[in-house]
Amino acid sequence: MGTWRDRLQPASFRGVPFDVDGDSIGAGRRTQTHEYVKRDKPYVEDLGRATRDVDVTGFLIGDDCFEQADRLLEAFETAGPGELVHPWLGRMKVSAVGKPVFKRDRREGGMVRFDVSFVESGDLSFPATTLNTSQQLASASDALETTSKSNFATLLDDVNTARVSVASYMSSATKMYTAFSNNLSPFVSAFTDAAQFAQWVLNAPSLISEELFSAVDGITSSFTGTANMLTSVTGIFGSIGDVGSGSAPTGTDAAGFQSALVQVSQDAMLVMAMRDLATITVPVSDAAASSAGPQDPASVSSVDSQTGTVPVEYDEAGDVIYPVDVPVIDDVIALRDGLASTIWDMAQTASYDRFQALTAARQAITRHLNEVAKNGVRIVTIQPIEATPSLVLAYQRYGDATRADEIVTRNRVSNPGFVPPVELQVAQR
Repeated sequence: MGTWRDRLQPASFRGVPFDVDGDSIGAGRRTQTHEYVKRDKPYVEDLGRATRDVDVTGFLIGDDCFEQADRLLEAFETAGPGELVHPWLGRMKVSAVGKPVFKRDRREGGMVRFDVSFVESGDLSFPATTLNTSQQLASASDALETTSKSNFATLLDDVNTARVSVASYMSSATKMYTAFSNNLSPFVSAFTDAAQFAQWVLNAPSLISEELFSAVDGITSSFTGTANMLTSVTGIFGSIGDVGSGSAPTGTDAAGFQSALVQVSQDAMLVMAMRDLATITVPVSDAAASSAGPQDPASVSSVDSQTGTVPVEYDEAGDVIYPVDVPVIDDVIALRDGLASTIWDMAQTASYDRFQALTAARQAITRHLNEVAKNGVRIVTIQPIEATPSLVLAYQRYGDATRADEIVTRNRVSNPGFVPPVELQVAQR
């Protein structure tokens, strides 16, 4: 280890060299002292690290000292921050403040002295707003629920239920009963079969929407984690389409009654799906607070270019380690497009108010799933040559044996010690 003299660096500013006679630096914390009545000790509020001030007393020496002074003067007069190489502190991005003072003395021929003050310089950035897509999605679901209740009541006003029989809409009632049993079991738990459910609906049609949305409001998802929640919503999404696939009954009143039931049932399950999706939080990265312009979130290329904002860990090689709960981009995009298509189909026969609510729901879902996808990971397909322990496979793939559980979980491998030589879905990195 050399002496302090050996560690000194040649001083310069914007590439113009000079010698240093002495310097001082101001550093510390920004604080605000609060003194209160009848309190002997104050409270000192910490406001962050203080700006570092560097005062330099330097000189230029040699037969060309005036030319050196001209170059340094030009460097000081150049707009914007510049790089200062400090003999002790090293390289710093600074701005010269005040007026650097050059001194020439007849008794010191061939030398120009100067005093200058620097402050460290940061980037020009501004606070940037970020959309809380989760909250927007939750608000859109509440609006859809309110609109759906009103729409159902309006549709029932045009139906004479005395002319409707259970048999006329039994096809749709069966599909509703199945969908509710799979996704909203508390709502149909009191019924033994679809026929009993259909009879209750016909006997008390005005109670359907309130009872249905009350069950939706009271249900709590048993799924945890982003990947599991997306799987749950995918199942609900499939049921929404099934409910509307029943055969059309004969008779104006029967057709109107079935249409009202289908619409309120689809709306209720869509509201449930939206609230499940709203529980998937989107982490905000440091980049979100910069002044850079936004990218188009609707394009897949934009999604690809903005992945990795979720806090991640790195392996020994410096590569990102994606936990198993990180969503798969392709799955999120497929769910987004599928839900958007289904909602669009629902809106084609909707009233004006319901159409507006469904459109707002579709837009909120698209925005939120775009943000979720930005934090996802691509999946690739691999196939081991032979049966391989998951630990070995993880080490071969990522250089990290601790990611074996990720491979086992994603591919539902029954025995981690013998991963079969079949196609496996694994994270790209």
